[in-house]
Amino acid sequence: MYKEIKKYFPEAINGDGIFSAIANIKWFPGVNPDSLDQYFILKYGNKLGSSLLNEFTDENGVITGDKLHNLAMIIHNRNIVNWEHEYKTLTVEYNPIENTDYVESVTEHVENNGESSTEADSTTNSSGDKYAFNSETAVHDNKGSVSDDTDTSSSYSNAGDTERTIRKHGNIGVTTNADMIKSDVSVWDKNHFYDLLCSDVCDLITLSIF
Repeated sequence: MYKEIKKYFPEAINGDGIFSAIANIKWFPGVNPDSLDQYFILKYGNKLGSSLLNEFTDENGVITGDKLHNLAMIIHNRNIVNWEHEYKTLTVEYNPIENTDYVESVTEHVENNGESSTEADSTTNSSGDKYAFNSETAVHDNKGSVSDDTDTSSSYSNAGDTERTIRKHGNIGVTTNADMIKSDVSVWDKNHFYDLLCSDVCDLITLSIF
């Protein structure tokens, strides 16, 4: 006999369900497991539970205590690697109106006769062409304008070496700042971490039909 998910986890609507149990094992900063329990039951509570859940119910037909912990451990072990990857992807820190970050280290050597020579070593956030966030179209890094920050780490008088670090960063001109911010917002609109977690849990503990 199958029954709805909400009947297996009667306290989930109060924020004490499967996600709160998973959170006791390992969880994600900024994600509220109590709210996620409520969201899960409100959106998926009428789905039928799979026969797997019957292995964890008590005499009242609900899942609580140690049995809830054991079920949470199974779900955690099955999904944690993927969840951590998705969370990292969605929460990566970046400046939505900065699409290039070019760093160049310059060493200038001055001989006693006053002649100088320069060696440069450059690194960028990508090689050659640059990409705007969430864009598949490359644009060479000499397009648009960037900020040029130069730091001299040592100095010389008549002879010796001086080292400078030059960082060029900003919008390379592939799109306007307003468009980049709009794109940033749309990325977050399309990637709901809550829905990902709920969907993965449903794959394990619910039937594919209502």
